[in-house]
Amino acid sequence: MAQNTSSSSERDSTKNGFFDQQMVSDCELNSSIALGPENQESCIDDHSKLEELNQFSENEAHSLAKRDTNHPTDTSSSESETSSINIDTDVENASSEQISPFETEETTMPLENVQNHSLKSTDKESKDVTIESATPEQSISKEVQITAVQEDNLVHKQQEFNKMVEYVKELESTNTKLENEIAELNVKLKSQEIAFKTAELQIRADFLNNIEKLSKECNILRKEKESIVIRYANSEKEVILEKKAQQELEKKLRDINKERENLLSKIKGLSAENNRLSSCYESKMIEIAKLQKNFDKLNTDLNSREIRIKWLQNKLKTETSAHQETQAKLDHTVHRLNEMKEEAEQVRKDCQEMIKCYQEAEEIKSVKLDSQLKQKLSELEVQKQEKSDQDQVYQLLRHELEALKKKQRMTMEENNALTLKIHSLEKKRLEYEQNLSKLKDNQNMLKQEIVDLTARLAEMETLRLQLDREKEKSAASLREVERLRLTNAELQADMNACHIKEGELLKFTEGVTDTNVKLQSAHSLLEVKAQALEDEMAETRKELADMQQKHMKLASEMETLKKEHEEEVQLLARKLAEKTKNVEKLNTKLDEAENENRVLKRRHIASIKELSRELYECKKRLDNYECTNGIRTESASLGSRSSSTASLDVINSNESRLNATSPANLNSKKGTSNPPPEGTSSDYPEIDKERLIEKLIKLQETLVKKNDKIDFLEDHIVQLVKEMKKSSKCVDFKTV
Repeated sequence: MAQNTSSSSERDSTKNGFFDQQMVSDCELNSSIALGPENQESCIDDHSKLEELNQFSENEAHSLAKRDTNHPTDTSSSESETSSINIDTDVENASSEQISPFETEETTMPLENVQNHSLKSTDKESKDVTIESATPEQSISKEVQITAVQEDNLVHKQQEFNKMVEYVKELESTNTKLENEIAELNVKLKSQEIAFKTAELQIRADFLNNIEKLSKECNILRKEKESIVIRYANSEKEVILEKKAQQELEKKLRDINKERENLLSKIKGLSAENNRLSSCYESKMIEIAKLQKNFDKLNTDLNSREIRIKWLQNKLKTETSAHQETQAKLDHTVHRLNEMKEEAEQVRKDCQEMIKCYQEAEEIKSVKLDSQLKQKLSELEVQKQEKSDQDQVYQLLRHELEALKKKQRMTMEENNALTLKIHSLEKKRLEYEQNLSKLKDNQNMLKQEIVDLTARLAEMETLRLQLDREKEKSAASLREVERLRLTNAELQADMNACHIKEGELLKFTEGVTDTNVKLQSAHSLLEVKAQALEDEMAETRKELADMQQKHMKLASEMETLKKEHEEEVQLLARKLAEKTKNVEKLNTKLDEAENENRVLKRRHIASIKELSRELYECKKRLDNYECTNGIRTESASLGSRSSSTASLDVINSNESRLNATSPANLNSKKGTSNPPPEGTSSDYPEIDKERLIEKLIKLQETLVKKNDKIDFLEDHIVQLVKEMKKSSKCVDFKTV
């Protein structure tokens, strides 16, 4: 049965090998057809690699043959392996063949995948060989399993080879499509060049014909100079008409200048009136502000006087008891009256200055202002009289209240009079504002008129410029007239014929101009088309050059990127291996530290239990000792019990919290415990206490150190985990 299976497997392998060789030969032919000279160096490198792989596969085949001599039942498996190796070598030979430059970018990666797969398969087969050589006694029992696995590998490899063949066919189809497109583009370019040349020849022929026609027409048009004489007569008429129009325009300019001067004089008068009215308005506003200030001052004085009256009414009650204070206040009031007199004089001076300014500003309204000023002066005199009355009242304090009441009435009347005056002044102010608004409206109207006049002036200036230009034109035309008069003597003989042919020539010139315009438009269109065709040709050539350059650049970039990627992957793999080793070491250290911590905790608990037992025994001994010694040792026993209970409490607290207490606290507890009396016969319990305390201190110190180590290791582990996460993220990012 084994021989039958081996023979059938040999037949299948030979058939598959023959089929694979045919496919590889087809691939080689297609690739050799589409090969370019640019990728020969890369193909040589691939040949060298594939030769090394073939040598490796041959060595493996020899080893398998030796194994088959030792184990004849494994012939089928070895033959299948050799066939798979031959298939791999055929694939590698097919991949090592030269490929066109359009397909290098697409075929490099799949061929590398095939090589990697072949290497993997050879590695697997070498492992199988080592397993069989290591265990020759068990080879007979595992032969069937190995053959099944090898057949699966062969099927898998054949599938991958078929996929690669399909992929190569697709690449060849795309290559043929691209070549067809390039051929079509070349055909189109050639056809466009031929059409462009034919169009250029036609345009040149048409252009030469047009030049000949135009030369003939120019000879005909030279005769049209005779028509200039007729135009000359018309131009003379036009010059006469222009002179008349110029004279009319000069008259209009003179009238406009006069109107302008009148308007400027009006504008100056209106501006002077506007300035005068604005100054009057400002002076009146100043006067109103001053009057308001005076009114406010009078109101403040009235309020202050009312306050003073009330104050004096209250003060009269206390004058009998404080006459000296009243004298001082009288002196103060006298000083105040003097100040008020000075203020009144200043007010007089201010009023006089206002009168002078008012007289200078407006002479027309002087009568009304004089009456108002007289009223103000009378009011000031009344105030002076009131002040004199106040002086008398201050001299006679008893009669001051009545005088003040009278003055209050007078001030109220004056206040009413001032309010009436203020109302009248406000009415006048409103009238002035209305007048001002009217004047502003008039001013705006004048400004608009000024703008219109300036526009007219600009138009007049433009007309002047036009007149100057027309004068220059007329001078030039006069010169031409003189020149034409000289030529007129020569052309008088042909005048009659020119009059007859004038209509015909005009019609002919119209037709010639139409034909010239048409020819120019056609010529411009042809030039545009020619330029467009040239631009298209240049663009297509540039695109071809750019495509070729891009292809070369992409090929070089792909090679560099592959090398860089491989180097980066190797570096990252090394770093990852180092970091994984470090992590494993740290994990082992952490496990060791945790185990040590657990052991130490257990030891600590055992030591605490032992200490509690020893304390309990000491307690019993102390109880026995107290029973023997009697009443004197009760205090000592109580102290020892309290110290023992305190030590037990300390131990329990240490077990619950796992926090180390300082030796100073324990020594303080030792000091607080009551010492035994002098009459004791043995010091055995005291020695046990000291030992126990020392043991407790040492254990607590070791516990603190170990807890610190544990915290440090936990922090260090957290940092290492973070670094590992970062490195893994970086590796993932770079691989992506």
